[in-house]
Amino acid sequence: MSQYKEYSDYDKVFKSMNQKLNISREEQNEILSQMNDKIKLQNDLKTPSRYTYFTKRFFAGVGGLAAVLLFVTLVLFPHDKNNDFSQINGNVEKEEWEVTSTFNIPVTFGDGTEGEYVLVGEEGRIGFLVGSGKKGEAEAHPIIAGEDSKYMWHFWGEREEFEGALRVVGINEKGEEHKVLIGSSGNKVWEYPNIGISPHHGADTHIPSGMGFPTAGLWKLNVYIGDEIFGEIFVNVEES
Repeated sequence: MSQYKEYSDYDKVFKSMNQKLNISREEQNEILSQMNDKIKLQNDLKTPSRYTYFTKRFFAGVGGLAAVLLFVTLVLFPHDKNNDFSQINGNVEKEEWEVTSTFNIPVTFGDGTEGEYVLVGEEGRIGFLVGSGKKGEAEAHPIIAGEDSKYMWHFWGEREEFEGALRVVGINEKGEEHKVLIGSSGNKVWEYPNIGISPHHGADTHIPSGMGFPTAGLWKLNVYIGDEIFGEIFVNVEES
C-alpha cells in the first residue's frame, strides 16, 4: 500500500474498502489511527525537529564566528614576549620604565683616602661606574646626550658566566636599537671581545668601556655576556 500524508486520503481508500470488505466505520477509524501513529514515528526518525535543526545551526554559527575571531586576533595582534613595545593607532606604547637605582661600593684611593664608587645597576650582579667621592660624599654624575664618556663595568657571578664577549644593546623610548659602546677607533660597536676574569673592588670581574647616547630621554640597556643576557639597566640621559 502506498503511503498517504493526509488522513482524508486514507478515509477515501477505506470507504472504497468498506464497500468491498464490509469493514465497520469504527474499525476503519482504529486502523487509520494506528497507521497515522506509525507513519508519524517514521517521519520523526527521518526528519529532525525544528528545535534540533535550529540548535545545530546556532552552535555551528557560533563555532564559525569564534574561529574567525581567533584567526583575526592571531594575525592582527601577534604576541612577542621579547618586545617591550606595541603599535597602537600609529603610536608606540611603551611599558612603564623606571630609572635603575644606584648603589655604592667601598674603595681606597691612591693617597689612602677611603672613598666610594657609585654604580647604576643591580647590586651584587651588574653595574657601571657613574660617580665617585669620599666616603659618605660620593655622588652620581649625569649622563649627557651626544657626549662619549668612559665607564667601568663591574660584574658579580660564577666564572663560567663570564665566558664570551660583552654586548650592550641600547634601546630608546621609540623602541629603536642602537650601538652605544665605543670601539678602539672611536666608532660605535655592538660588543667588546672576550670579557675574561679580572676581579676589581669586590666585583668578580670588570671591564672598562666607552659609551655614548645620541638622544636624551630614558634608555634601556640589555647587557649580554656571550649569548646569555646578564642583566638590564635603565638610565636617564640628559640634554647637553
